[in-house]
Amino acid sequence: MQTDINDVTIGQAREMAAVLSGSPPTQRPHLMVGRICLIRTYSAGVHVGLVRHMDGREVQIEGARRIWKWSGAFSLSEVSQNGIKKEGSRVGCSVPGMVLTEAIEVIPVTTRAWESINACSE
Repeated sequence: MQTDINDVTIGQAREMAAVLSGSPPTQRPHLMVGRICLIRTYSAGVHVGLVRHMDGREVQIEGARRIWKWSGAFSLSEVSQNGIKKEGSRVGCSVPGMVLTEAIEVIPVTTRAWESINACSE
């Protein structure tokens, strides 16, 4: 199938230019990069923080906090959208950065949920 040059998007034109110049095409960042997310891992529990990089199951986060226990929400999906109650929840202190391996779930967090998580301190 032939493509009319007038129908090429700017992104496609950039990719063609990179191929023609011999440069590797630039990779787009993962859609969760730059967002505050809940990350459920296979063996390290649940963490929340600003996603800086994702590569397969590896997630690098900033301002990371481990959520040991939560109250006021049934599932992590609900935690990510509505937050948690301070009473009955346990959230660890913030660490500057963390690399999580074996991430099996990455869920964007609303402002409301983030504020409720940050209201919990150990």
